[in-house]
Amino acid sequence: MRDAYYILLQKYHIQDTLGRISTLSYSRKTAILVNLLSDYIPSIINMALNDYEVRYINIHRVDLKIIQNVLKGLCKKYKSQMFEKMKEN
Repeated sequence: MRDAYYILLQKYHIQDTLGRISTLSYSRKTAILVNLLSDYIPSIINMALNDYEVRYINIHRVDLKIIQNVLKGLCKKYKSQMFEKMKEN
């Protein structure tokens, strides 16, 4: 599953933020990214991963039970912001 995870990262140009969470299995990392990719473009996912790294990983506040929901919420936030910027132009 590790290979599938890295192939997914490379194919969609997604940064390896989840790789910093050693307690999260590669199959779960892959499933999270596949789920996010079904609703969001890679650039939004990368913004959410950056935010997640700053808000949770760097300060050791990762909760494996809710990581996917947190990332979905961050993606939703960035998608909304992107849409608002497009409306302004």
